[in-house]
Amino acid sequence: MFNYGEANESHEYVVVRLEDEYFAFDVADTAEIFTYTEPVRMPRAPKFIVGVIDVRGHMLPVVDLRLRAGLDATAKPAHILAVRLGDGFIGAAVDKVCDVYTADKKSIGDVATLAGKLDSQFVRRALRWGQRLVPVMDAARLLTTDETLRLRRLRQSPRRRRGEKSEQSFSIEQKP
Repeated sequence: MFNYGEANESHEYVVVRLEDEYFAFDVADTAEIFTYTEPVRMPRAPKFIVGVIDVRGHMLPVVDLRLRAGLDATAKPAHILAVRLGDGFIGAAVDKVCDVYTADKKSIGDVATLAGKLDSQFVRRALRWGQRLVPVMDAARLLTTDETLRLRRLRQSPRRRRGEKSEQSFSIEQKP
């Protein structure tokens, strides 16, 4: 049901479009929004990790959310969101950032209200955005534990020895 807490409590979401579908991220999980830059491909990376981009000297791996969600990925994305993934960040390529929407508590409901529209692995809640019911993506679940570990192994240089520190990191320093 859509009726949690006080009606005057509100929270912000970034609403994005992938193909003809709309999704949202909690603003608290979104550090920054960038214009799409073609990522540099990472060898042996899963197909949905399309590469890395340089963000102020830090390498940010980019996930194409259309590929991750099983949608057709023919069009070029327009934006990349830096979303929190554990103690670091990952880029989420989207077709378009549509809105930063402030929703009151009665506009937010459980994922069960989606009735199987999307794999619940990636979704926290549902958001009423105008006349649409929009799944709120769970940024922490964009990658499985195995995929996160694989990504960490991929970033290590073949010449790097055990115990040596890496020159570059896959995290973005959070702005104060």
